[in-house]
Amino acid sequence: MEPAYPRRHFRVPLTTTSGADAARQHRSGVSRGAFLAGAAAATVAPLSGRGRLLAAAASGTNVRVAIIGAGIAGLNAALTLHDHGVAATVYEGQDRVGGRMHSERAFWEDGQTSEYCAELIDTDHTLMRALARRFALPLADVLAAVAPNAQQTIFERGSYYPQRQLFRDFRPVYHTLTQQVLAAGPVTTYDRSTATGRALDAMNLTEWIHRFVPGGLHSKLGEFIDLQYVAEYGIAAHRQSSLNLVYWLGRQPYYDARTGEFVALGPSDERYHIIGGNDRLPRAMAAHLPPETVRFGHRLEAIVRRPDGRIALTFATASGTRTAVADKAIVTIPFSVLRRLDIARAGFDARKLAAIDELGYGEHSKLIVQFDDRYWRGTGAWPGEGSGDITYDGPFIQTWDASRAQPGRTGLIVDYAAARWSAELRPPAPYTTSVTPATAAYGAAFAKELEAVWPGATQHFTGKAVLSHPTFDPFARGSYSGWLVGQYTRIAGYERVRQGNVLFAGEHCSVIFQGFMEGAAREGARAAREVLHDLTVPALAARH
Repeated sequence: MEPAYPRRHFRVPLTTTSGADAARQHRSGVSRGAFLAGAAAATVAPLSGRGRLLAAAASGTNVRVAIIGAGIAGLNAALTLHDHGVAATVYEGQDRVGGRMHSERAFWEDGQTSEYCAELIDTDHTLMRALARRFALPLADVLAAVAPNAQQTIFERGSYYPQRQLFRDFRPVYHTLTQQVLAAGPVTTYDRSTATGRALDAMNLTEWIHRFVPGGLHSKLGEFIDLQYVAEYGIAAHRQSSLNLVYWLGRQPYYDARTGEFVALGPSDERYHIIGGNDRLPRAMAAHLPPETVRFGHRLEAIVRRPDGRIALTFATASGTRTAVADKAIVTIPFSVLRRLDIARAGFDARKLAAIDELGYGEHSKLIVQFDDRYWRGTGAWPGEGSGDITYDGPFIQTWDASRAQPGRTGLIVDYAAARWSAELRPPAPYTTSVTPATAAYGAAFAKELEAVWPGATQHFTGKAVLSHPTFDPFARGSYSGWLVGQYTRIAGYERVRQGNVLFAGEHCSVIFQGFMEGAAREGARAAREVLHDLTVPALAARH
């Protein structure tokens, strides 16, 4: 069982830090780094002797493996099987691969690229980095493009909240958090927990702030924490398990006892981005697979477990409904989508059905606007040197600089709308540019709102904007998964548990890398390894 440390894919630290690998080993055990590196190496290794044996076994039994979804999880499942000589068919409802890895590379000035959804890769995302190397896709180090002393701008209740004051305010809270993390234990999941972990899981995040932060939500620190976690999960604070906060904020390998310096969302450094767009990776993976492996325009409608244990999968296609029968099915689509399909005859147990139906999903939008200059860098009306990050209690909640390590003078700022801030946006389609009048208006309005924090925004705004709203995407229906009150002890870890010959993968199935591309890629490989393990069982060969 992986440690229950929630991780996300859109954030950067308050300040640039070093020693990330050592800190992560300290955080989750000295052997974890070696384990992750080994797992990544195994996943991308060429066909081994054992792999050739598996290939022969699979060939002899005509095992039919179906993978639902051509995102990074589904494609890495197919790639892992292919590397061991086992064929699979990937069914994708859309006309492209990548899922939430979806890049915009044709719209911006200066040849810049943005991401509609998944954006950044951590230093310890060893599998994503290994896959990028395998397909010769260079990574940009976005942190190296930021001034060493750059910091987030925090603007609450009409004034700036200096970082040094934030650090001082955090000191007494950190003492409480360290005690809670120790008492909760390294893991809180459906099958492993402590009394403290269960109590914290039953407490919502708003209640935690009121009880353990001096002044509660009436304090600037309390409001800052609230804004950070609403932005991070895309879920209102009163709906979130307080463990979302405790497992992030309570583990501070960079904590400076002298100054109180901490990282608001844990040690995730989110350092890398694939040059030219993250969706270059799923495209390269799909191109590497045999022709016709990916079948587009196949939208899953139903899963049925047949009496012989095989799986009947019903799809809607342009030519009508069709059904495919598989010996093994790896389902990688989000539970937010799966819960709307016909799975009544899939043979899933009650806990799995509850997980599918109830697992929390974030409501996020990314409104990305382009400026003729990266004027937020350096000093201004804001405290210190600006990094491009804002936390704000106003009409928007959080921003970051998406043009780091990109060419040209122009700059891209992401307005990361979450929860109610995202729900207020009503674009005509899930993914639009400022060619659409509504998106153009949203971009102009954001530039005006930005004036309160970074004066000069309207002067530098180019008029170009892009808006993504994955909640409106029928193939996503949300940004990424996150645990609600009580879901660590009821659901966490069970998302990945197989149901007969149906296996599950995707970021929502990862405990340690939930919400990240890394989590999706790892879970795809894990599900594929389960299939490979099954192929060594003689009963399967005897049945065919």
